[in-house]
Amino acid sequence: MGEPEERILKVKNYNNTDFVNFVIERRFYMRFEKNGEKLGIEPEAIISDILSFALRKIEKVVAQK
Repeated sequence: MGEPEERILKVKNYNNTDFVNFVIERRFYMRFEKNGEKLGIEPEAIISDILSFALRKIEKVVAQK
């Protein structure tokens, strides 16, 4: 994997918490809001599922190497 075509988020890592924060561009997040509203799903749930799915796929690729 190389550099992304478009930067849509920044990752903020704070040492005093167990969480890492993703800061997503508003215009990108609004697409999740719009689609989530149509589906009756919160945007955060969609984003969480996408990240989980992507991580599983990446882990499979890494395990094959």
